[in-house]
Amino acid sequence: MALVVPQDSLVDCLSAWISSVLNSCKIRLFVSNITPGSSTTLASLLAAEATFSGYSPVLLTTWSAPTIGGSGGADTLCTQPSFTGTALGGTGNLYGYFLTNSGGTVYYGAERFASAPLSFAQNTPFNFDVKYTFISQS
Repeated sequence: MALVVPQDSLVDCLSAWISSVLNSCKIRLFVSNITPGSSTTLASLLAAEATFSGYSPVLLTTWSAPTIGGSGGADTLCTQPSFTGTALGGTGNLYGYFLTNSGGTVYYGAERFASAPLSFAQNTPFNFDVKYTFISQS
């Protein structure tokens, strides 16, 4: 039997997760043709991390207050990530992103961009939103 968490508690849990984990996460881009799954490792993502000129992981500190979304889970949104390639060739091919702790030693999840690969020209910002959802399954 599995514990079922009520929606109010999901909001509380996600609020705690934001203050203790997400507010100190770094978002990183990967440039290899990876489709993240439950067996994807931090090592494989770090090996595929972007290296284009101007790239560095972004610290995520601006998350919305959690609300119950259409999935029935608690959602939060970060609209902060922005990356800009500063050399000829821009960003190269981008396949997705992953979240780590600030030191890059703990992996919290990854997502492949729906229309991967994406590429952005030199000095063109690449911006996107990150949505994090807590869901209780019965």
